[in-house]
Amino acid sequence: MYTVKYPIDLVIDAGNGTTCVVAEYLKPFIFPSVILQLEDSPLRGGQGFTIHVERNNTQTGKWQDRKSFAVGDTANILPGLKIRNTSKERIGSEYQLMLILAATARALEELIDSEADEFKVKINWLLNIPPIYYGMNQRMKDLSGSYRVQYGPRVYLIDAEVTQVFPEGAGAGATYMLDEGGAFVNEEFAQGRTGVIDVGYRTIDTVIFDGPELLAPSAKSLTNSISQVYQLMQRWAMEEFEEDWTEEQCETALRNGYATLRHTKKRVPLDEWIEDLGERLADLIERDVFQKQWSDLGDVDRVILAGGGAYMVAPSLKDRYPDVIVLREEFPHTATVPYELMNATGHLRLLLAEQTAQ
Repeated sequence: MYTVKYPIDLVIDAGNGTTCVVAEYLKPFIFPSVILQLEDSPLRGGQGFTIHVERNNTQTGKWQDRKSFAVGDTANILPGLKIRNTSKERIGSEYQLMLILAATARALEELIDSEADEFKVKINWLLNIPPIYYGMNQRMKDLSGSYRVQYGPRVYLIDAEVTQVFPEGAGAGATYMLDEGGAFVNEEFAQGRTGVIDVGYRTIDTVIFDGPELLAPSAKSLTNSISQVYQLMQRWAMEEFEEDWTEEQCETALRNGYATLRHTKKRVPLDEWIEDLGERLADLIERDVFQKQWSDLGDVDRVILAGGGAYMVAPSLKDRYPDVIVLREEFPHTATVPYELMNATGHLRLLLAEQTAQ
C-alpha cells in the first residue's frame, strides 16, 4: 500500500448538470452529473468510468455497503435507469456523495504517480451548494468519512473531511477578484455590489455580493425553460433524422455545440438552437432577475456570469446591458476560465489566498 504523505485539497462542484473538479497540479475536468447503479462485479478494462464504493463502519471498523456505479458519459451510454437528482433532496444525498467520490477517484488517478495498486490518502473536500439551500450546508459536511473506492485497477482508501462548503456564486466572484495564485488583483470588485448569475442547465441561481461579502437574503433560484427547448429538439431530431434523443443527449449536444448522429456519425451544428436558447434565457433573466429581483438593476453595480449555460446568454445580455454585464474576456486572469468552472476555480483561488495569508 502506498500512503500519500500530505492531505490533498479537492474542489468539487457536483451540480445539476455537471460535476466540476479543480485542484492544484490537476488539469480541471468535467463530467455529467449522472450515475447508474450496477451489479457488483470485478472491474475489468473497457468499463469506462465505473467505481465500486464501500463505507467504513466507525463502530466495527469494517468496510460495508459495497455498491457499484457507472458515472457520467459511461452511465449515459449503458442501458438501465439513470439517476440525475435535480431536486432539493440531492443536497448531501447518496447520489451527490457518489458523484463526489467518483470525482475524487478520477482526480487521484491523475495526481498520484505510483505503480502501487492500493493507496491511502487524506482528502479535504471543498464543496458547493446553491445559495438558496445554504442553510442545509451541514448535510454536505456530514459526507465526511472513510471510504474505499475502486476505480480501474486501483483501490483508494480515502479519509475525507468536508473542510469548506461554499455558496454557488461565491467562487465566480472570487475568480474575478483573485488571480491564479490567490492574489487580489481587481480593486473594482472590492467596492459596490456585484450580482452573480449562475446559469445552469436546470436552474438559474442568483446572489448579490456587497464587496466581498455575500448577502444571504439575496439568494434566489429559478427553474429555467430549457426543458421546453429539449422537447422541441427531440421532436426536430425525430422528424429530421429519425433519432430519439434523451434530455441528457440534448444537453450534451448543446454543451458541445453540435450533435453526432448515431447512424451516420455526422456532426450536426446547433448554432441556431444555441442562439434561440440564449435569447429565451436572456429574456427570462431580464424579466425575473434584473427587473423583479434586482429592481431594474438598481440593486447592483455590475453583473457577472457563471455556469454551463452562461456562454449562451452572454452575447445577448452584453448587447442589452453593455455597461453592467462584465464578461470573463475583459480580464486576463478570467479570460481562459470556462464558465462551468468559474465557481470551482474561484474556490481554489480563495483557498490559495487563505494559505498565503497564514
